[in-house]
Amino acid sequence: MRGLRGKRVIVCLVVGAAATWLSAWGLMLSRIGDTTSAEFVDRWPVPVSDDWPSPMQTTRITSLGLRVEVTAADRTGPLTGGGNGTEQWAYWRLRLGWPALALDSSLRGSSATNLATGVAVKRDYETQGLLEYRFRSRDYAIPVLPVWPGFLINTLFYAGACWLLLAAPGGVRRWRRTRRGQCPACGYDLSGVEVCPECGTRDGAITSPERQ
Repeated sequence: MRGLRGKRVIVCLVVGAAATWLSAWGLMLSRIGDTTSAEFVDRWPVPVSDDWPSPMQTTRITSLGLRVEVTAADRTGPLTGGGNGTEQWAYWRLRLGWPALALDSSLRGSSATNLATGVAVKRDYETQGLLEYRFRSRDYAIPVLPVWPGFLINTLFYAGACWLLLAAPGGVRRWRRTRRGQCPACGYDLSGVEVCPECGTRDGAITSPERQ
């Protein structure tokens, strides 16, 4: 019994951790209750290079289990490599998870777009907590960096749901056996006896040594 219960705990914790990642990524795609707001700012939320100009604004996108903050600045004029174009600097942070924010990621860098050719060049890009991959000629990036205690809270939440799903059938089975006058542990007919002669269960307590 104890060994089986321990295995169930481990399975539920693994399922809870996996569900934390998968549910967060699903919320990133669903964007339930999406709202957007913006405000003017004059400083970057993290340390940046000295050649970065002051930011212009921060845009915030919130929805169920999703928080995005993008702080950016741009400038149009002569480019370092020649020609005219637009230079952009940005710090991007994405946090995901429900019921608590459990995954974090960030990206910062700059780019320059030549107005004549339309070619954009990325410069000094740095990511943290992002898993980047390419699928069917498209680039994707998903957060993978755990946030504490949010990741632990979500893991325990989904592990608890998993435990209920595993325990519910046994609980219903024991309840039905008790109503029928059977042993809740093994189903033996308890008519006229208080202790199950088959497995030693008495009033829901296991008394036989082999079942402890």
